[in-house]
Amino acid sequence: MVNLGGNLGKALGSLVGGALSGKDGNPLGSLLGSLGGDDEEKETNMLASVLELVQKSGGVTSVIEMFSSNGLGQKAQSWVGGGPNEDLEPEQVQQVFGGSLIGKVASALGVNSGQASSVVAKLLPEVVNQITPKGEVSGEQDNLISKGLSLLGI
Repeated sequence: MVNLGGNLGKALGSLVGGALSGKDGNPLGSLLGSLGGDDEEKETNMLASVLELVQKSGGVTSVIEMFSSNGLGQKAQSWVGGGPNEDLEPEQVQQVFGGSLIGKVASALGVNSGQASSVVAKLLPEVVNQITPKGEVSGEQDNLISKGLSLLGI
């Protein structure tokens, strides 16, 4: 694992290391394990697909703005930093990202759009939560996503 130091290193390690192993009670790792049936390749593909979706949507700040412009700003803000994450519904994923982007996720995962929306609905809140440990959204998260995708071989 690459040591980047500080919270950035911990968050990246959590996303691409601990997340896939489910070690240390990592909520993202547990979630990936439950969705992927403990199939590490499937877990990697799901995580990579969500990270790519955020990246292709303009980054974390843009994704939060997309949710806000669709009347879901409070929900998206709950994912940033501490506190409980509000649940996201597959229909809300479709509403915010649209069929084209979700279709790309579905294709990458080898599932239909409804299943892809469900995966994104489950993973996106925890991914945002994990990469915003201080409750702040900045360009640092987008760099983290790029580095995470690179470490995942994407």
